[in-house]
Amino acid sequence: MKKFLFPLTVFLCILVAIVLADIGSKNFIFKFIKSIPHGDKFFHLLLYGILAFSLNFALNFRTIYLIRYNIQLGAIIVFFFAFLEEMSQYFIPYRSFDLYDLLADVVGVIVFSMIRFK
Repeated sequence: MKKFLFPLTVFLCILVAIVLADIGSKNFIFKFIKSIPHGDKFFHLLLYGILAFSLNFALNFRTIYLIRYNIQLGAIIVFFFAFLEEMSQYFIPYRSFDLYDLLADVVGVIVFSMIRFK
């Protein structure tokens, strides 16, 4: 159970960021990220990548055979969460769907899922 503490913490941080963005918050963290060139995409990649890696680790890098490949279960879960979250932005007044955000999420999940420990 302790293995899930870190992925849960990362997930909760992402949820807080999503809620703040959904209500149109203009806090200092968002301002800082906007001040960095491509900062939004970089932090998408980083956060979703860390979430994928930590969840894969907590799940002992368990894989599922899907479309001719063994894909890590944590990566699949994080990908679907990222996809649903990005799609939901279409319906939220302060947000807008951004295909490049989704692409950054997917790249983060893939890159960080390639890291494994025995």
